[in-house]
Amino acid sequence: MLPRLTDGHYDLVFADGDKREYGAYLTEAMRLLRPGGVVAFDNALWHDRVADPAQRDDETVAVRTLVQEVAQTDGLVPALLPVGDGLLVAKKEWVPEG
Repeated sequence: MLPRLTDGHYDLVFADGDKREYGAYLTEAMRLLRPGGVVAFDNALWHDRVADPAQRDDETVAVRTLVQEVAQTDGLVPALLPVGDGLLVAKKEWVPEG
């Protein structure tokens, strides 16, 4: 369904699906969000497994990779909120044209 949505018209994209697809959700969120919009990912601490490098299952690695990718993406201002099982939020910055 995401590919059929209009580019740059959304204020909030909330992802809480297959953790192994979080990278693809981030790509779609960047396309869908207007400047100033927010993307949020649930379970960003993934049962306290993300911070433990010994945890190497597919879902934990995917969430860990997402956190790193969001932190390194130009145009995003991230925050990791330690509520529940973790909420990763990132604001899409305004980028002047030209």
